Amino acid sequence: MDKQHDGLLTTLNRLHETLMSHGDQALIDKTLSHLIDQTRVHFHDEEAFMRAHNYPDYQDHKELHEVLLRQVEGVLETQQVIESHHLQQSWTEKLDLADFLREWLISHIVDADKKLGLFLQSKNVE
Repeated sequence: MDKQHDGLLTTLNRLHETLMSHGDQALIDKTLSHLIDQTRVHFHDEEAFMRAHNYPDYQDHKELHEVLLRQVEGVLETQQVIESHHLQQSWTEKLDLADFLREWLISHIVDADKKLGLFLQSKNVE
């Protein structure tokens, strides 16, 4: 899980750097899509891990994942509508999304995932 967290943070930082340098739009979109795919995989893996170890807060933790994915999917749907009208989502909207994802991920790791880690340590799971 920690390696996946590191990968997510690396991709988030790459997205943020590309946005801050007003980088290529295609690269921004590709990086954002990669980040979302990584997030889905991570959530799936983390949820399977929690179920396998009978984590008592599994449902609450899973709901946090679902809320984030719904929020991100809403932003992506908006982006698809914008692009279908041959418009582009503004740079600031994408930067806002990147900032939101970074803050969400960091707070999720520090709070919910830390609780999961402590539970797993108490069960001697590595």
